Amino acid sequence: MVSIVQFLCLVFVLIPISVLHANKCSTSDIVVTQNKSGTVVKTKPEFDVTLFNACPCPVVNVKLACNGFKTVEKIDPQVLVANGNQCHLPQGSLIAPFSGYVFSYSWDSEFEFKVVSSETRCDWRK
Repeated sequence: MVSIVQFLCLVFVLIPISVLHANKCSTSDIVVTQNKSGTVVKTKPEFDVTLFNACPCPVVNVKLACNGFKTVEKIDPQVLVANGNQCHLPQGSLIAPFSGYVFSYSWDSEFEFKVVSSETRCDWRK
């Protein structure tokens, strides 16, 4: 069983490490994964895209490179906004620490989304 002293030592070691890492969060801390959902829309397979935030702080204003992105499935602008060569999450969208944000699209093949920018909000608990 962990004693109170051991627990407090652990907390005082992990919190500063977490804060130091948070100040160094970058777009590479948002991991993009895709899987076929198993659904077919207008003869095209549907893909579920997950943007996973591996940063200990929330991220906002996430923008993706999406030059050439196509889908036969209408994407709700309250989920993803496609604007020319760039896609972004709707204004006010936040990806919590160690959580995912999911959207879907349907096309012949998987599209490679790349995170081009985001902002870290480490002051979210204040």
